[in-house]
Amino acid sequence: MNTAEQIESASLPVVTARPTGRARLIRDIIVFQVKLALDGFRDLVMSPLSIVAGIIGVLFGGNDPSWAYRRLLYLGRDTDRWINLFNAYDRYPQRGAGEATVDGVIGDIEDTLRRDYDAGGVTARSRDAVEAGLERLREELQRRR
Repeated sequence: MNTAEQIESASLPVVTARPTGRARLIRDIIVFQVKLALDGFRDLVMSPLSIVAGIIGVLFGGNDPSWAYRRLLYLGRDTDRWINLFNAYDRYPQRGAGEATVDGVIGDIEDTLRRDYDAGGVTARSRDAVEAGLERLREELQRRR
């Protein structure tokens, strides 16, 4: 390996593999709960906004009374794609390169935590504490059998 390859390989981040099995299920459930909360918040906001958009259209709409309501629907579609609650948009190509989604943000956070973990950072110490707690739980469960 020449010097340029060594420099290039040294600058690449080491990322631990994504979780599988039970860990993946737990991760997916947590992500789904976050998405449900965001979707519910969006619905709480959109409901009164739709009434306001309707009132604006009736009072000030002129020849196109539904313009404000249509803009609200476009916003709803965009937030629906961004939240991607049921992963329905995974099979379609993204509209724009680098478009942020909840999944993308969560993935970025996971990658950062994995890099910290691989570097022996705070998350590695947290992992040790969690593993020690799980080991005590396993011992307690075996003792009760």
